[in-house]
Amino acid sequence: LDVAPAAVFSAAGMQGGTFAPTAQMFTLTNKGAAPVDWAISGIPMWLDVAPSAGAGLPVDGAADLTASLASAAVAALSPGLYYTNLVFTDTATGNHAVRGCRLTVLERLDIAPETAFAIEGPEGGPFCPTSRSYTVTNLAEGSVAWSVTAPAWLDASPSSSAEAGGPLSLNESASVSVVLNTGAAEAMGAGAYADVIIFSNDTYGSTVEREAVLRVRNIVYVDQAATGAETGSSWADAFTSVQDGIDAAAAAKSGATPWVWVAKGIYFEAVMMADGIEVYGGFCSGDTAMADQEPEANETTLDGDNSYTPVTFDETTGAVLDGFTVRNGFSMASGGGICCMGADDSNAIRRCVVRENKTGRRGSGIYLGGASTIGVSDCWIIGNVHIGLGEFDGGLMCDQDADAIIRNCLICANFGRFGAGVGCILSSPTLINCIISGNIAATLDVNPDNSKRHGSGGGGVFAHNGASPRLESCIISGNYAVNWGAGALYCQGHSNPVLNNCTIAHNSAYHVDDLYNQLGGVVVNNGSCPTLTNCLIAGTAYMAIYEEHDNSNVQVINCLFEGNGGADFRNQNDGANATYTGGHRVNINVDGASGNLLGNPAPLFVMGASGVWSEEPLYDQANNVTRLTATGAPFAGMSLKGRLINPDTSQTRQALIMANTADTVDVLTDLRSSSADGYIDIGDGFVLIDYHVGVDSPCRDAGDDSVVGPNATDLEGRERRAGAAVDIGAYETASGPVFTLEPIGATRYLGQACTFTAAARNGDRPITYQWFRNGEPLEGATSPTLELASLSLDNAGVYTCQATDDTPATTSSNEAELVLLDAAPITITGQPAGATVYRTQSHTFSVTAVPGYGALSYLWLKDGEVIEDAAGANLTIDAAALADAGSYSCLVRDAMGLGWTPFQGHFYRLTPTGMPWGDAEAWALTQGAHLVGISSEAENAFVHTAFGSASRWIGYNDGDWNGIWTWTDGEPAVYENWADGEPNYAGGVEWVAHMRSDGLWNDLVHTAAYYGVVETDALGAASDTAALTVLD
Repeated sequence: LDVAPAAVFSAAGMQGGTFAPTAQMFTLTNKGAAPVDWAISGIPMWLDVAPSAGAGLPVDGAADLTASLASAAVAALSPGLYYTNLVFTDTATGNHAVRGCRLTVLERLDIAPETAFAIEGPEGGPFCPTSRSYTVTNLAEGSVAWSVTAPAWLDASPSSSAEAGGPLSLNESASVSVVLNTGAAEAMGAGAYADVIIFSNDTYGSTVEREAVLRVRNIVYVDQAATGAETGSSWADAFTSVQDGIDAAAAAKSGATPWVWVAKGIYFEAVMMADGIEVYGGFCSGDTAMADQEPEANETTLDGDNSYTPVTFDETTGAVLDGFTVRNGFSMASGGGICCMGADDSNAIRRCVVRENKTGRRGSGIYLGGASTIGVSDCWIIGNVHIGLGEFDGGLMCDQDADAIIRNCLICANFGRFGAGVGCILSSPTLINCIISGNIAATLDVNPDNSKRHGSGGGGVFAHNGASPRLESCIISGNYAVNWGAGALYCQGHSNPVLNNCTIAHNSAYHVDDLYNQLGGVVVNNGSCPTLTNCLIAGTAYMAIYEEHDNSNVQVINCLFEGNGGADFRNQNDGANATYTGGHRVNINVDGASGNLLGNPAPLFVMGASGVWSEEPLYDQANNVTRLTATGAPFAGMSLKGRLINPDTSQTRQALIMANTADTVDVLTDLRSSSADGYIDIGDGFVLIDYHVGVDSPCRDAGDDSVVGPNATDLEGRERRAGAAVDIGAYETASGPVFTLEPIGATRYLGQACTFTAAARNGDRPITYQWFRNGEPLEGATSPTLELASLSLDNAGVYTCQATDDTPATTSSNEAELVLLDAAPITITGQPAGATVYRTQSHTFSVTAVPGYGALSYLWLKDGEVIEDAAGANLTIDAAALADAGSYSCLVRDAMGLGWTPFQGHFYRLTPTGMPWGDAEAWALTQGAHLVGISSEAENAFVHTAFGSASRWIGYNDGDWNGIWTWTDGEPAVYENWADGEPNYAGGVEWVAHMRSDGLWNDLVHTAAYYGVVETDALGAASDTAALTVLD
């Protein structure tokens, strides 16, 4: 039997929905010498096959049959992949053919994110993170009801579509906040608790799971100043050696591995990392939470004493070094500061400063060798140097299959022969959002044959012997090479680097024979083929790209060339040593070049502060910095640590700023002109480096989207493709601030007041504001808050706020409409009158009022408590009893005052939906109210009873991060109801309060989505109080 077609029948569709294709025809042909009887087996319940058997199929005869989806059975299937093999059999001989059928049933609900929710903390807490927001989206036609089931140590809010406002229609989403139940977690012993959060599709009966894990850690404490028993069980009895702490943790680990917390100080030791042990510096003795870790304020140094390598990872798994300064390491082998051999990607080096280490071979700062793929993130790798002739030994060395991911690192002011910033041999690391600047490829050793310094290359990056590093959204700037070339990037020995969205600027090279002065940027030879896409290549001292050999090639795609000395591209073997300047000429003449911006358009870099040094530079050897002084306070109000500066604008080299005052900057290493490779003198001009580009830059929307991944960000972490297409260079064009708090519309009476509030940010850039009404700017309205007093009809309209940063780029907020009711607030014209009556007599309280907006409603109160079923303008006390004596009043409300719940003269309600804390307070302001301020146990109990079925925002906050909590309504903080261990400022992101479902308070990150409880004491109009006295 021959069965056609041979391809798998593949159908797909949403659970309970439409599937396609619905059927597949197969043709059976008898290729034998006699008639055939046949039958089909392997038919699943979700597939109908007709006919499924036949007899007497003649020689060369054919029979058609159809496999079709069984619609009722398919509709009942849960999401998943269903596969079967249909077996077509010659029943006489047993010979058969097999054809596959696949059915994919897709889940209607999409739950994002997909990654596990991992929470960690010491036994007894606190834990971090304490919350995660999930987005539930219906991807198919028809409405879907849903619910969430969480482990006992997590709470989900809202926990169902019923709480969130109803089922989801096509493409509708709901936000679910999953929050740690701190009371439950704090009671759990050390260990790793793995579980799942179950999102149920209640309409169609399926589930989606997201992993959740709570790791409750024991802590091993290390403090060089401790004088106790050195058991590591507490700060008082801490080990005084980091290695002792690591060894104790390694011996004790079970379930969730103990953490090692190290107090600030200088530890002179060579530390050997251990499997599964995470070591954290940056603590003070007495700290109790991971959020207390402050590596910069509490510097914790592993010092090699210029004698040994301070840190080694040797084939470890799961080891982490976080929050340390690694300094003064020394090795004549590889790895001056940190040496990693065979350390896989389960290991990590995070938030470390690796500085002023030395080696005679490879990797003065960090050496990754022996297939080390350890992650390196958020580190400063600075001021590391080689000694002697040196090798690939600058800041970071990736050697022998060290295909690591290097993320958010500053690699500056390093000194090494090949690859002063980053060196790669037989390795293809990925560098994401890194700055590789101010490095010097050089050696101080002199070649005895010519009495000149040995050649050096690759001030920024050197790729050698099959190395193909990948750089995404990086800056390679102000680097320098001596007596060879390639201030930016050297590609040699069949290396194929890939650079996407990088800014390659102001690099240079020097050679005593002048020949290699032409090689200031990228040099490519010996069969290497780098690819540069969406790169900004500017300000090279001489020759941006140099292609040296016939077997080398450079692909340059959608790049911008500008201000490069000599030429943008030189091909040593193209005709008579051809050079090309301008993107159009590169596109025409260079193989593999396309889409480069025509000509040499200026990228429009943001200009930094500039001036002239007014004093001789001073070198501080103890801190390895050079102080540079100007006059006129050019750096006033700036925090420049970690920024770059060109301290002598007659050349292109750059320096790393370590500190500043209004008139001075301290730059790393000795850069006086009298030092070996220094160059700064009094009278030199300077300029702060800033490679952001303005909104009118030709870089904007000019890149190639094909090289940008779905979650790619620019160097500052902003989403790529902010416009129509990705931008050229390391930064997305400064498209303007992002509003974190939008103004919200309001409805007011004439004569009342209204406040609009907005907030915006764009990284750490300064923001200015301007308010508009109906598109016209409001004079003097330049703060985040717009206060409108004594409203008239002229104030009605649509309000927006514009936020502008210093690039300058401007963004407008959402529109907020102010509706003014052509009426005054309610006015009470007749007050209730008190009386003295005998028991069994009657009395009627009456109130009259002039309506404000809409029909009036009445709420009578006795001694501040609401009287049930008393809803009219008159309240009659029939047959008075002694218990009826008291103070009576009436709250008169119109249509503006519905939906509030009274308690002790104040009124409460929920926000209309779950929202971040700031948005909840902003909505409250539109109601003339604030998030609730709780001043007593009774009020807390009321709020919990009336609104506390799930976590709710309250108005308590520490917005100034000074340990002083205040209410948004300004009332005094006379009552608190914190849960044990709270507030803990977990993760350094928690500064607002919410009431948990048990009535206790917890601090939380402000971006979580909860309903807020709103409170006001000015709702409608309240009558005077009238006393009723009842005589016995």
